[in-house]
Amino acid sequence: MAGLAEHDIADEAQSAAAEQAEACDQTGRKENGVSSAISPNAASVADYAADCAEFSEAEVSFFKEDVTFSDAPAGKDVLFSPGAVFVCCGEFSKGGLINLALSFVFLAFFASFSIFHFFPLPGTLFLLVVVILLWIGFVVTHHDRARKLKTGGRLFHLSFGIVTFWFPLIVSLIFAFGFVMQRTWMSNDRMYPSMKKGDFILVDRLSYWTRTPSRGDVVLIESVWDDGSARGLRRSFFARIIAVPGDAFQLRSGVAYVNEEPLSIYFPHDSIRKFAQQKTLIAYESPYGVPPVDPERGEVPEKWYPVQYSSQMLFTQTEVVRLKPDQYFVIEDNRDDSDLRYIKKSFGSIVHVSSIKGQPLFVIYNSVDGSGFDRYGLRLQ
Repeated sequence: MAGLAEHDIADEAQSAAAEQAEACDQTGRKENGVSSAISPNAASVADYAADCAEFSEAEVSFFKEDVTFSDAPAGKDVLFSPGAVFVCCGEFSKGGLINLALSFVFLAFFASFSIFHFFPLPGTLFLLVVVILLWIGFVVTHHDRARKLKTGGRLFHLSFGIVTFWFPLIVSLIFAFGFVMQRTWMSNDRMYPSMKKGDFILVDRLSYWTRTPSRGDVVLIESVWDDGSARGLRRSFFARIIAVPGDAFQLRSGVAYVNEEPLSIYFPHDSIRKFAQQKTLIAYESPYGVPPVDPERGEVPEKWYPVQYSSQMLFTQTEVVRLKPDQYFVIEDNRDDSDLRYIKKSFGSIVHVSSIKGQPLFVIYNSVDGSGFDRYGLRLQ
């Protein structure tokens, strides 16, 4: 009887354990949206003998974070490009558009410089600061979220940054500094007093893409001179346009005549005194077609530029030449031919329209006379 009683007690214990395990399994299925009518999975009674384990919401959240985000990209991946932090968050379109927009903003800026002719260096530095601040802002505000999301390996993020940001940025800068603007060094005083020897000049190479050169413009001329070699001699220089296609020009004692009319010349009050002391004369000249004014009454011509006239004339006049439809007559502002090395420049040059490559606009600094940045941002006219 005692053995039978012990057997009954063991059966009752096993039955109770099985009922407890079934109840625990059904409860878990209900919480997960599974009907309790589904029979429990096959398992031994011993597997369900223990009490059901319960976890707090904080413990479950921590457990999920530890499992889901353990293999996420390293935090430094967000530094590959300004939009990389959004790519890490899975927002590929947004990250790509931000990269492209920030890379091409420099090209748009330099194009606007060519249209409005403003001094671009302060604006360029401002844009660099803005891009860097935006980049830092994106990283600071989205770094935690990006660190938790898995969107690819480091090679993917690096490639995405190169394709959508660094490559377009490099192309934009090459185009801007190769086709939009150019820095040119003045190697002589032939454009004095507008330009000095040693000046670094900022040239707008797109100036004449939408308009034609006009009288009085200072232009950059790049031409090939026949020196007997196969490639010829390349020459680049600055000069001022005096006559345009269809004009007839002539030089008489250093004064330019266009269509048989002399250009208007104005002398400062102290120019005669300086001329007597230094044997040079600085005057102000207006291009052909600008109405003359009376400086004594405080009138200022619509367009003018400074020139230096020669202290002694080595020629009287040139022949009258009428320009062809694709020709311009240019001459340099320093017309002092007292130095025998510069006699030829006093006659000017006839250049083809294709040789005019741009318009110098600003002085950046001077590397010869010690003035440095004293002429920084000086606008040429």
